[in-house]
Amino acid sequence: MIKLTNLTTITLILFCQLATLADYEEERTTNVLTIRESFDKKKSYPIKKISKKRMTPTGPRVIHIETYSDASCIIPLDRIVSAPRVNYEGCTHCFDDDIEMENFYTDLFLNRRDPHITCDKTDGKLVGFQFLGGTTINGKSMFTSHALSLDTADYRNGKFQEEKEKLNPIQKALNQVEDVLLDLIIDVGTTTPDFK
Repeated sequence: MIKLTNLTTITLILFCQLATLADYEEERTTNVLTIRESFDKKKSYPIKKISKKRMTPTGPRVIHIETYSDASCIIPLDRIVSAPRVNYEGCTHCFDDDIEMENFYTDLFLNRRDPHITCDKTDGKLVGFQFLGGTTINGKSMFTSHALSLDTADYRNGKFQEEKEKLNPIQKALNQVEDVLLDLIIDVGTTTPDFK
C-alpha cells in the first residue's frame, strides 16, 4: 500500500493546478486564430483582419479571417446557414430564418473584441469552428463562446436525459468494487501522518 504524506499530496495538487493553468494560459491568448488539423496538430497566429466578402465575383459570401502570415480561415456563410439547427416550440435562442442566422454569425465575427477563434480543418477543408471572446450582436455586448460543426450535427426530439439502462449483476459488482477502491484512495489521500 502506498502511504501519501501531506507533502506528497500537496505536491500532486500543485502539479495538477499548474497543468491546468498552463492549458488555460494557451486558451486565454486573445485576438488569435488557431488552425487545428487534428487533436495534436494545431498552430496559432495573431489575427490581422476579419471581413465578410466574396472570394470570387459569383462565389458565396464568406467570413475571411486573415493573419500576419499566409494562414487564414475562410468560413462560407452558406454552409453555416445550411447546417442543421435546433428548433422547437418555445425556443428562445432558435433562428427563425436563414437571414437571421447569417446576420448573427456576421455580427459575431465582424464586431469581435479580442477573440480566440479556432478553425478545424480536415484535408484542407473547413469542418467546424469555435469563437471565444467578446462581441456585439444586435446591439448587445457580450462575452460568448459559439462553436459549429459544419459536417455533422445530430438533433433529436424527445427527452433531454436518456433513461438509465438496468445493470446486469456483473456490472453491479464492478460498480461496487469501483466504489470500494475509490473510498480506499480517498482515505489514503486524506489521512494525516502522526508526527510524534
